[in-house]
Amino acid sequence: MIEINVLPAELRPSEPTPWPKMLALLCVGLLLLGEGLVYVWYHFNFNPSLRDEQQRLEDDRKAKDTLARRADELHAEIDDYKLRARTILQIRQARTLWAKKLDQIIDVVPDYVWLTGITVTEGMGGRKAKGSVITLSCYSLGSDEKRLSAFLRAIKTHPVGKEIASISDPSYTLTEVAGEGKTKVDALKFNLVIELKPAGVTGAS
Repeated sequence: MIEINVLPAELRPSEPTPWPKMLALLCVGLLLLGEGLVYVWYHFNFNPSLRDEQQRLEDDRKAKDTLARRADELHAEIDDYKLRARTILQIRQARTLWAKKLDQIIDVVPDYVWLTGITVTEGMGGRKAKGSVITLSCYSLGSDEKRLSAFLRAIKTHPVGKEIASISDPSYTLTEVAGEGKTKVDALKFNLVIELKPAGVTGAS
């Protein structure tokens, strides 16, 4: 029996694409995609100009990275040198201050007091400025402690006293030292701790 479909074409149900035709189209699509990938791969790997440009850009990036690291290292070195320079300047200022004041203090030492040792702890400048500390190891001839008080007054009333932040009350011990003719004489052994004002503080120069 022969069937004739008299429905208009737009109302007829769509017929599926035949498998051979669909397979052919799929193969063509895969072939075109493969050719495109091969072209891109070849273009970027075997094109001399593009490969050279890519290498140039890579070398340029590495060079810039090296320069950036070196710049950071130089900045760190500069900061370190600046810190060293400030420290050296602060130490020099502190040393100049205590050396000058030490000479002035020694000028005040009376004949009956002699020094056996001097220790200096250098101060430091900056916002947390601290004056140098001078420790004098001394003997005072005789057992009269009033001589120690007179020695302290002499330091405090001397012009150098304006440069002193604090001075300790000497704690002493009575001892004997060799006098003339190998005789033993009394003496007061004591330490005197003198803290100077920091450089730049009013009264310090």
